[in-house]
Amino acid sequence: MSGGAARVNETSYPNFFDWRQLSKSFQSIAAYKSSGFTLSGHGDTPATRISGIMVTSDFFSTVGVMPSLGAPSAATRSSPEIAL
Repeated sequence: MSGGAARVNETSYPNFFDWRQLSKSFQSIAAYKSSGFTLSGHGDTPATRISGIMVTSDFFSTVGVMPSLGAPSAATRSSPEIAL
């Protein structure tokens, strides 16, 4: 694509969940979404707005890497995403 804005592909989590469950062509499918978060202050330190990414729980195993901090999250239907 030249000279234009980047194309953004978005879908709802229910659609993504269906794609992942019904897929016969891929071993694993993961998703991510950029987001903003508020990092709470402590004592007199004010809260700070930070940028981050929410990913599905199988994101790291799908792209073949381990998180640099912590451990990969276990997938649950009630908590489909984790924040980075």
